[in-house]
Amino acid sequence: MMEKYLHLFRDILKNNNSIYLIISILILFIIGKKSNITFFDFSDIIKKYTSCFRKSKITICIVFVLPIILAYIAVRENKIDDSTINIITIIISILTAMFFTLIQVIIDLREKYKCKEDIDATKSKHIKALINETFYLLMYEIMNSIFILLFCFMTIFSKKYGELDSYIIYYFSVTLILNLFIVLSRMFDLIHNILE
Repeated sequence: MMEKYLHLFRDILKNNNSIYLIISILILFIIGKKSNITFFDFSDIIKKYTSCFRKSKITICIVFVLPIILAYIAVRENKIDDSTINIITIIISILTAMFFTLIQVIIDLREKYKCKEDIDATKSKHIKALINETFYLLMYEIMNSIFILLFCFMTIFSKKYGELDSYIIYYFSVTLILNLFIVLSRMFDLIHNILE
């Protein structure tokens, strides 16, 4: 029985390079936690990101569970290949640049907003919360983009296109797209409240 599981595990390792990348990221994360090196500690970004949804369990399900289903369907229909990875890499690179630009816009809005003194306390608290949530969402999107690029590069350099590799790339890509809707909504609310 144990031999069967070992053989299955060897097959997974042989055909899917993502396992090695996941193990490497986990090792970096653990080393970062244990040695107080914060360069590879993404836990704060994830905590702040999930805190944006503490009031809505449905949103958490949509953002984390729906991509599991969609990625599974995508893998069944079409495994990742060179052309798919090239398209994803180009799109993610453009989106990452956009996310960094939006962070600058958020920082500028925060600074301009601090100068306004004619806003009531309730509206001020709401706008501050929107600015923080939008910032956390954008930081998560950047982290997600980096993970997608890492998995794409690992897959394209190795020229092995396993199901697990495809599933991970599709999962993170769908998560990125769903979060774009949330960022759009937050940006709309933020600018609408500031302009009111």
